[in-house]
Amino acid sequence: MVTAFADISLRQEMILAIFPKVTSFLSLVGSFYIIQDILRMRNKVNRKMKTTYHRLLLGLTTCDALVSVAWFMTTWPIPRDVFPIYGALGTQQTCEAQGFFAQFSIACVFYNCSLAIYYYIVIILGWSQSRIDKSRIEIPMHLLGFMWGVATASASVALGLINPIGWDCWISAVPLGCKESFRNNGETTCTRGDNANLYQWIFFYAPLWLIVIGVTVIMTNIVCKFKRQDAKNKKYGEHDSNKRINSKISFKRKGPKNEAISALVMQSVLYVFSFFFVWIFPTILRI
Repeated sequence: MVTAFADISLRQEMILAIFPKVTSFLSLVGSFYIIQDILRMRNKVNRKMKTTYHRLLLGLTTCDALVSVAWFMTTWPIPRDVFPIYGALGTQQTCEAQGFFAQFSIACVFYNCSLAIYYYIVIILGWSQSRIDKSRIEIPMHLLGFMWGVATASASVALGLINPIGWDCWISAVPLGCKESFRNNGETTCTRGDNANLYQWIFFYAPLWLIVIGVTVIMTNIVCKFKRQDAKNKKYGEHDSNKRINSKISFKRKGPKNEAISALVMQSVLYVFSFFFVWIFPTILRI
């Protein structure tokens, strides 16, 4: 059987096509669990989410669920006559549909940034939920990521950038490895998706890493805030001054205060580390 890649076997292609279905399905199940858990916490009086945190988390998990469905399809939407990888059954239209949601996944990254900003204004600035509601800062927290995801995904389809890229469809040139005009003095050997690598950076990786840096700065400030407050408490014996801050973001814990500080530091480190761990290797491949 002819494979899509000259340097990998059919068995390896099967792994590329099947394994992401498992991880995507698990992600989808987790997203649905979080969504239903948040919806059950709605205020029975006005039927709204209780806090900005819950609404942002609902937006994030809904976005993740949509993207997980697209990634679960793996090679199925790929047109076999263009890219004969194992499991390819689709057309250019199905490929573009999958690629649309693959690009829309950048909205999930924006939602993670919005959550970090929420932590900042609650912990560092000391805003209450009522002040957040009055400021209407929550509206751009939802709209910015959604609009960037939809706009860049739509532009990618309109510009003919959505093509097979391996085990799914996303921004890619056809055929793989063709010479793109921005790297070849204005001339191209690509039949579709010219300058796709450039658009990957403009539409996805550039905003992604700006957000990663921003989230890292925010979480570092939060940890330093708690460290400074802890040092002040030890100096003056103020054992309860952090209680208001802890309760706002569910960091309230039993036991000595230093245990809560240690837990916060660990959560912040893991939160930032997960960004770097997930995206560092795909980014290196695009350089």
